Amino acid sequence: MKRYIIVLCVFLSAMAVNAQNLQAKYSGKLDMVGLPLVCRFENAEDGTRKCLWDSPNQGASDIPAVISRLTADSIFIDMPVLGAKYEAAIQDDGKTFAGNFKQRGQSIGLTLHAGDLVKPARPQTPKEPYPYQTKEVSVMSKYDNAWLGGTITYPFGYGFTLKPAQVPVVLMVSGSGQQNRDEELFDHKPFLVLADYLAKRGIATLRYDDRGVFKSQGSLEGNTTEVNARDAEGWLDCLRDMQKRGELGSVGILGHSEGGLIAFILAGEGKVDFVVSMAGPATDGKTVSMDQALGIIRLQEEAGQLSFEAAEQQRQQLSEEMVLASIRSQYGDNSWMDYFLNFDPAPSIQKITCPVMALNGMKDFQVDAKHNLGLLRELLPKNDKHLIKEYYGLNHLFQPCRTGLYAEYGQIEITMSEEVMKDIADWILRIK
Repeated sequence: MKRYIIVLCVFLSAMAVNAQNLQAKYSGKLDMVGLPLVCRFENAEDGTRKCLWDSPNQGASDIPAVISRLTADSIFIDMPVLGAKYEAAIQDDGKTFAGNFKQRGQSIGLTLHAGDLVKPARPQTPKEPYPYQTKEVSVMSKYDNAWLGGTITYPFGYGFTLKPAQVPVVLMVSGSGQQNRDEELFDHKPFLVLADYLAKRGIATLRYDDRGVFKSQGSLEGNTTEVNARDAEGWLDCLRDMQKRGELGSVGILGHSEGGLIAFILAGEGKVDFVVSMAGPATDGKTVSMDQALGIIRLQEEAGQLSFEAAEQQRQQLSEEMVLASIRSQYGDNSWMDYFLNFDPAPSIQKITCPVMALNGMKDFQVDAKHNLGLLRELLPKNDKHLIKEYYGLNHLFQPCRTGLYAEYGQIEITMSEEVMKDIADWILRIK
């Protein structure tokens, strides 16, 4: 569920650098996480040299950092607000930094090379001009009256070959962590890709920026899944108003990961006509976290990174107490995590009366497919229109993958399986 993405914060810094002829820009990706980072060195107005960082996938730029020490062969950069450091050896005459990003007891490899990031190929990302209409919209959150920004994508032929009142619409709710309306991560834009596919099949979508991101306002203090659910509810009210005006047909919700959890909550309250859950958990966060730890061991064993004996030893030693202690050491006092660990969606799922499509990738270690899909089959009230499906060889992002581990997410060119997108479109059109 929770992605281990480093959220870089802004703090003051400027420090003279005279001991090394640094390049203007260095870039690379955090090992395992795959998060692209850019480190830049510029001359300040007072003649000193300052260090700035960019995190493109998080929409963050010009983030100051403190160069605490610089020698002929090493560089040390402090990030005190994060409680983080970057320590690296300087190689290739100053053209490479080979080191580690350290935070809260974790050390993640980060090698930076002189120059800008090389944009990976993303062949499914649609390019403008689109062959359909889109409209910028905003709505007020039902939680705290914060304004949220989003995009409605109308299907090809809307108002011409397609009668508006017969066009189904899907609210797209992203996974955990604050993301933009495209659910952008690792240079992928899953929601944009899916919205484009559905528009070409006659289905409208509404995707939005999470609170505090891009065009959405709202505080993140005390943020939980329940807060995020009320944000989504505000958008559903907007779509229901459009439905009453004859501008749209049936109103559904499509959630990925935590978004799937939110979809179950709102469907249990009778807010939608149908649900698409993409790797939405059907159990409490403690169980999800334990499944994640076991899933990582399993996938490392399948990838040949662990022997059977080593994997079995890790499984025998693993306990819920150990997993929870690790989570607390990483997140500390965190309202989102506290809520997630203790919230059980079962009562909400048992109240759902509308059709549900629930999907998982077989190689998804973040939300275990067999465990969660099995629970959904038991918990959901009977309905001939339900579709519960596990996909061979797909990961948590529904990408065709080799191992299913984090490190592959950004390396895979495909953003989302065509089979999954086709199944979603076919099912919505069948039950609308």
